[in-house]
Amino acid sequence: MTIWVIDDDITLRKMVRQILTQEGFEVRAYDGPEGVVEALGDEEPELLLLDVRMPGKKGTDLCREIRAQSKVPIIFVSSAGDPIDRVVGLELGADDYITKPFHPKELVARVNAVLRRAVLDDDEGDDELLVVGDLSLDPTAIKVKYADSELPLTKTEFRLLQTLMEQPQKVFSRKELMAGAYEGTRVSKKTIDSHIRRLRTSFDACKIDPIRTVRGVGYALDYEMLTAETESV
Repeated sequence: MTIWVIDDDITLRKMVRQILTQEGFEVRAYDGPEGVVEALGDEEPELLLLDVRMPGKKGTDLCREIRAQSKVPIIFVSSAGDPIDRVVGLELGADDYITKPFHPKELVARVNAVLRRAVLDDDEGDDELLVVGDLSLDPTAIKVKYADSELPLTKTEFRLLQTLMEQPQKVFSRKELMAGAYEGTRVSKKTIDSHIRRLRTSFDACKIDPIRTVRGVGYALDYEMLTAETESV
């Protein structure tokens, strides 16, 4: 399991890395908020430890940006004992809060508790398997398969494909894809086009292109091609 630590305090980052590494976690450290949101578009850790008060962008502001695109568990870390920080953080969607200085055992206990809750929440999900021809997408397991091949997709690519497969005969405008795949986060048309290209590239080994470009409108799943593949077998 991977945990990201976002804190400008190098001493704390080193200490947290040592504590969590000893518990079997893989730890990635950031010395500030720069690059975190972008990195989440390509991969997602099991948990974030996020400092509330950092130079420049506050942890609360970063939390708000993260929550616009991800449900990754977040524990706020702060040296401030102000209960207002705690309330604001939890209202923004943080899962827990720990105040510096803390005992290593408390940190490990809180991390494990949040991870257990996240697993229980996932188990309670009732998302159904999406299937179009030989293409299947499992929203619960976060897996995509074409025939017998599992496709390694980034989180954003997965959400794009999921949005298309939920209405497999619909043509989506870029604005509609933004609302569905990016959960309302504003991104440029070029960003969406770039992610669609990368999604298509993921199917190169399968020798298919499951996405249609509809000029002047947007994108759609190539429903006829995918279902024809199955019917011809």
